[in-house]
Amino acid sequence: MHPPLNTVPLALSGASGMAYGLRLLECLLAADLNVYLLVSQAMVVCPCSMGTLAAIAHGLSDNLIERAADVMLKEQKKLILVPREAPFSTLHLENMLALSRMNAVILPANPGFYHRPQSVEDIVDFIVARILDQLGIQHALMARWGDDR
Repeated sequence: MHPPLNTVPLALSGASGMAYGLRLLECLLAADLNVYLLVSQAMVVCPCSMGTLAAIAHGLSDNLIERAADVMLKEQKKLILVPREAPFSTLHLENMLALSRMNAVILPANPGFYHRPQSVEDIVDFIVARILDQLGIQHALMARWGDDR
């Protein structure tokens, strides 16, 4: 389990998956956390466009999101990237592999359906729950994998 967080930097990039980032923001605020776009104990880019992912993978640091992610990697802090793209090209996969080798967490917005979602919100909550699990933040969105609650 990770130490408790009180501040989570959150970067939004890529309009096609904005529902994931907005729902994550709602849950972080509901958990009584401060949310900033700056470097702290953890960073999530949700959603993360392939352009942003590529820039982070290659250390471009041309904007605040890219620079903050670069610092997270440099300082060996948790960086979670939530790409929402399909299909992935070879270049996308190579960039994700490079970031994974740098200890970034690649958490694609590919929801499971074993929990039998009844709405789009349930599908979004599945991904947000996985992000919160990675951050060690308690939530009631659904049981963690292996929990029997």
